[in-house]
Amino acid sequence: MEDLVTKEEAYWLRQLLTNPHIGILVTDIDRKIIFVNEHLCEGIGYTKEELLGKDSRIFHVSNVSYDAFFKQVIEKVHRGEPFSIDYEVRHKDGHQVWITISGNLLESKTEVLWTIVDITDRVKKEQEIKQLKERMEIALSGYKAGVWEWNLVTNEVYISAEWKMMLGISSDSADSLDLWRSRVHPDDIDDVFNYIQNAIETKEKKLEHIHRLRHGNGEWIWVLARASAVYEDEYIRLVGIHTDITSQKNIENELLAQKQQLHHLAHHDALTGLPNRLLFHERLEQALQVVKKSDAKVAVFFIDLDYFKEINDAYGHDIGDIVLQIVTKRFLDKMDNENTLARLGGDEFAVIIQNMSSKEDAALLAQKFLDVFEDAIMINGKSFRLSCSIGISIYGDDAENTKTLLKYADVAMYEAKERGKNCYIFYK
Repeated sequence: MEDLVTKEEAYWLRQLLTNPHIGILVTDIDRKIIFVNEHLCEGIGYTKEELLGKDSRIFHVSNVSYDAFFKQVIEKVHRGEPFSIDYEVRHKDGHQVWITISGNLLESKTEVLWTIVDITDRVKKEQEIKQLKERMEIALSGYKAGVWEWNLVTNEVYISAEWKMMLGISSDSADSLDLWRSRVHPDDIDDVFNYIQNAIETKEKKLEHIHRLRHGNGEWIWVLARASAVYEDEYIRLVGIHTDITSQKNIENELLAQKQQLHHLAHHDALTGLPNRLLFHERLEQALQVVKKSDAKVAVFFIDLDYFKEINDAYGHDIGDIVLQIVTKRFLDKMDNENTLARLGGDEFAVIIQNMSSKEDAALLAQKFLDVFEDAIMINGKSFRLSCSIGISIYGDDAENTKTLLKYADVAMYEAKERGKNCYIFYK
């Protein structure tokens, strides 16, 4: 190996050979295998004896893919241009393995050093996401891996050219801990270095962490950092790789955002943004579970707007919708954040009041709700007058479960209607 590369290159190659995440392959000008490391052998199921001297097509999926691969990369290799592509190879037992592979022409100009990273798990995950969401058919434009080494005793750091390229940094930048540290996101930096410190203190041999690094263009990329720790008396060093997983993280974040949006839509009224009937029932159940452990009371309001149907029929749904939105805002202005106002449908609203000390607390809020209609609702210069009827039931006094509480509040609301509307009634 010393004859194939410079001493410095040979030194760093020796560091890579024992890294459990990187496969190393050297081929000659005829594409015969002249060197392979243990990790690559393990990854594709062959022994060194079965590979050495063989044509590298041995682990290509087919002759077609073999020819296409070299047609794609050979000119770049001979020009000394760095590249990194995702590629599918064949394991000895026949199953296929996804890798990221990059090649570098050695100084002899007759041998090529190939660096290989197994990305099968990542590819499988991407394929699962693609099956679930058609729009997730996003192919990563490339897969980049940067090698680094850190001597924790001397703080000497080696950063590969591929790492700098991945981060959009000039290849002439001096290797240093500051170069790496300055790139870590401010929100991640304590977590990253605390993780490393804890791993070293507990003598962990394999480290893995996900965090953000600042690209040269100012954007943040997500990286998966994997490293092997070497402990030799007082000498401690980490040898590892950073791989860019920004595309994967973006997909995961978008899926999470969509899931949150769907959850919100399923639990909230589209017109007013209030919790809907489903979420109201969930919150009421939660409130009752809490109050069972204390002496506090929970009240349930069932509210129906008086004369809303007449407005809706006379002026149309557009005006009716605006009325509902204005009423919602007026109600919310009278409530504490810990309580819940929900729209059950049409002109029906419901309220959960938590941590009440007495029924007077419920009566006070009910009166505030009635008072919001003292001022007419103005829409496009036209005045609209309406009121509301409120039925109230109290947990413990009237019922012990959500279904009965709602039923009794509904009964009380109809009694309020019968008494002339624009009033509140407690269930009796």
